[in-house]
Amino acid sequence: MNLTFSLIKPSAMDRCEEILMAIKAGGFSVLSMKTQQLTLSQVKKFYEEHAEKSFFTSMCERLALGPVLLMALYEPNGTDTPLKFRKLLGATDPKQALEGTLRKQFGVDLDANAVHGSDSEISAIRELSFFFCGMETGLELNGSSSRSL
Repeated sequence: MNLTFSLIKPSAMDRCEEILMAIKAGGFSVLSMKTQQLTLSQVKKFYEEHAEKSFFTSMCERLALGPVLLMALYEPNGTDTPLKFRKLLGATDPKQALEGTLRKQFGVDLDANAVHGSDSEISAIRELSFFFCGMETGLELNGSSSRSL
């Protein structure tokens, strides 16, 4: 799959242009993007797979603090795009991330790590579908699109 989902978190919205340039320099194109203020209930639904984890409530509250930039990313001729993008993101904790990764460059700490990215193709499909309609990404789960699965 050559699509993935990403979002710039409220803590890094003031660095959107720099982050977008770094994403593009990493070989990814922005297929669709939009700014949105997420409600706490939207964030809880988005992260529901983590509902039983100790950090769930605080993670959701942080993401609902302000606007986010939602992105459908495309990698021309790419495969395993979600995994490649995760490499560009770096470790969840910016202090442990490698130099040159987005979280090392733009993250502050584990709570404010700047950018989210899908961790698998299945997550990418779910997350893209959560925020974008098929017309925005060209992604059709059943149908005949150039990006159908």
